[in-house]
Amino acid sequence: MAMQQLTLPGEIVKKHNDLVRSKVNIGSKTASRILACLIAAIRHDDTEFKSSYSVPINNYLLPDEVSGGSRYTSIKTACRELAQAISEKEWPDPDGDPIFQAMPFFTFVKYQKGVVRAVFNPKMALVLL
Repeated sequence: MAMQQLTLPGEIVKKHNDLVRSKVNIGSKTASRILACLIAAIRHDDTEFKSSYSVPINNYLLPDEVSGGSRYTSIKTACRELAQAISEKEWPDPDGDPIFQAMPFFTFVKYQKGVVRAVFNPKMALVLL
């Protein structure tokens, strides 16, 4: 029997298994959506990060979820959370104590005029490019 492959519209997003299996410390739905959109902005054929990546808030924040001043507060809180977002990984060390690694996703996150702009930590290239 032939296997069918699921095809989704849009760009292909690739992440290294190390990132997929790591723990990411993002709790809010808004920050999760922003992170997913920023990662999706990376082209699968890129060999290095661009100077920055940006996504309009309409890509991840539905209009009926938040409005007015609470919308700005929600985005500001999400940007703060993204600035502190890390990927954690732990594995056994044959010589004794386990190895723990924590790597921040971004070196810079900014919200201005309906757009979130971020600069990926160069070390994240190992798992995102």
